[in-house]
Amino acid sequence: MKLNVKNRFLISAICAFFAFVTPAASVEWGGILKDETQILLPNFKNFSFSQSNSLYMWLTSPLGKSGMYFSSEGMYKYTLTVSDGSNNFVNVVDVDLFKISGDYELDKGTFSFAAGRYMFADSTSAIFAQNFDGVSIKYSGRKFAISAFGGYTGLLNSLAVSMLNKDGIVFDSANKFYNLANAFVPAGATFEFPSLFANQALSIQALAVMDFGEEKYNRFYGTLLFSGPLSNNFQYYLASSFGTNDFASIMNYSTLLFYLYPTDIMTVSFGAEYASGKNGFLSPFLGVTSRSVVNSLTAPQTTGSIIPNLSCSFVIDRIYVGISSKFLMAIPESKIQAKGVEADLSFIYAPFNDLQLGFDVNSYIDISKSNENNLTATLRAALSF
Repeated sequence: MKLNVKNRFLISAICAFFAFVTPAASVEWGGILKDETQILLPNFKNFSFSQSNSLYMWLTSPLGKSGMYFSSEGMYKYTLTVSDGSNNFVNVVDVDLFKISGDYELDKGTFSFAAGRYMFADSTSAIFAQNFDGVSIKYSGRKFAISAFGGYTGLLNSLAVSMLNKDGIVFDSANKFYNLANAFVPAGATFEFPSLFANQALSIQALAVMDFGEEKYNRFYGTLLFSGPLSNNFQYYLASSFGTNDFASIMNYSTLLFYLYPTDIMTVSFGAEYASGKNGFLSPFLGVTSRSVVNSLTAPQTTGSIIPNLSCSFVIDRIYVGISSKFLMAIPESKIQAKGVEADLSFIYAPFNDLQLGFDVNSYIDISKSNENNLTATLRAALSF
């Protein structure tokens, strides 16, 4: 087979890159095999079944003596869903990590950078929390830290990441193994004071998400975050984000969480989150990454709701147990509507260091007569090598 100039250049560049990455003894690699079997009971009566298997392969290596590191991960996943006598088979191929990063000590702080494809989340993780292709830099001093970031989502696989259009609906994705996602360009900056007073932390973040897709629906956010200890075993997290599309209307997402550590093996968290609807001067909240607030039949997005929540988890030797609950109250406009209650159970057991077995049970009980009841039970196994 003859290679054209473009292919020869690409192969030469790849070989040169891995020659720079050497020596081979410093390269670490591995993989994870995952199996997931799920039973779904929409409205507690319509049975459906899902079987998924996936393979993840990862590689890390220092880039010579530059102080930089290369990290990558690729995956293949198939999912078979059987529902109402019909079958749906989906293949997904993705490179979910391909990054060069480095940390450098300076006289009065640390400079860090990352470039490539990697996971990025805003301060609240309610607006943008997914992979992107981009660059981020950060300077961490003794009393403050400042960072900036920018990226692009148009080369991501839309089967592996879900993003919202201007109506709060997930963009359609063709049933192929790789489909290009909507082209957003998120960019912003964060100012952090890790110990402003009494070990209390303050973070201020500005985020702009420019839409280069068909809708051209840009989004802008500003977030203020406080966190810190209230006592030796009691901490809090308070965040509020205001956003806009046209600078004529304002939307808001706020959350307050408390974390209690009564023993070494137990963690308790409780609090609430609010996402604006048409509430007074506020407009409905709209993020970028799809984020379902409860496991109801329609899995509503983070908008027009108040959600008190409570969770408790235990870690005993090789066993993890998590129990959580949520109460969904919808506030699409001025009236508050009690919608439903969710209760979840998670169990993980690691008999060996490279093997995990577990299950999840997620249930949602509708109390508003909207036929949103839902139950899912999932068996999971993961083997690393």
